[in-house]
Amino acid sequence: CTPVTSQTVTLNVDAAITIAIQPVSQTECEGENVVFSVNASANGVPLTYKWRKDGVDISPLENLSTLSLNGITTTDAGNYDVVITGQAGFNCASTTSAVASLAVDTEGTITQTGDSDQEVCVGTSITDIVYTIGGSATGIVLSLDNLPAGITSSINAGVLTISGTPTET
Repeated sequence: CTPVTSQTVTLNVDAAITIAIQPVSQTECEGENVVFSVNASANGVPLTYKWRKDGVDISPLENLSTLSLNGITTTDAGNYDVVITGQAGFNCASTTSAVASLAVDTEGTITQTGDSDQEVCVGTSITDIVYTIGGSATGIVLSLDNLPAGITSSINAGVLTISGTPTET
C-alpha cells in the first residue's frame, strides 16, 4: 500500500492567565480617592478585566487593569475583585483575582451637652458636661488638667462625662 499523508494540523497552546500582583485591601477616609490594581498576563494575549464589588459586576468601569474610585463614601465600602479573561478564541479559562476589601472611615465628631463654663459654690453639684465622640474617631486622649477637687471625669463607649461636686475653691 502506498503511504497516505494527512493535512497539516496546527496546534495552538494558550498560556494560562497568571496574576503577578493582586489588588490590595485599603482603609481610607470618606472623600478620598482609591485605586485598586492587578497585574496579569497570558504570554502576550490581550486580556479584558471586569471589576466586581461584593460579587456584582461594576458597570461601566471595566476593561482596565485598575479600578479608580473618586470621592469615596461609606456606600463604596465592600469587597472588590476582578475577573480576567483572554480575547475571543482564547481557550484557557478566565481567572479571578484575590478579594481586596475597602473600609471607609467617616470623619470623627465631638458633640457636647452641658455648659462647659459653669460657676458654682463649693458643695453645689455641677451640671454634667458630656462629650460624645462619633464617626470613625478612635484613640481618645483625655487631657483634663487642674480639675477642682471633687470633680471627676470618665470615658465609657466613646462618651466623656465630667461631673461631681467641688469640695474646695
